[in-house]
Amino acid sequence: MEPTNDPDSLRARLRALRECAGLSARELSRLAGLRSPGHVSLIESGEIRLVRGMEPATVRGLCRVLGCDAAHLQTGEGDAPTLAEIMAAVTRARARHRKLARAAERTLSRGA
Repeated sequence: MEPTNDPDSLRARLRALRECAGLSARELSRLAGLRSPGHVSLIESGEIRLVRGMEPATVRGLCRVLGCDAAHLQTGEGDAPTLAEIMAAVTRARARHRKLARAAERTLSRGA
């Protein structure tokens, strides 16, 4: 794919990476720590306008989960991650999410 800053191309790259990872938009939003469960869906559908691109924290979270670098996600530059890289990143993100959930449970149980 030719590098581009076009918002439609960014949305297509995001959707392709998410589908390759076998994640729903909701699960990707959750694992990436985005502000709402529907955030990725809103980006992919164009309901969130990407006039200036995505916020840096959003890009970092998505890239961490999808195993790609920011330049690839935002512009298509550089190499796309391999399926093995994507799946390894998803596995790490799920483990991190479980660890954070357990820590939150412990904190809540101590306070109760």
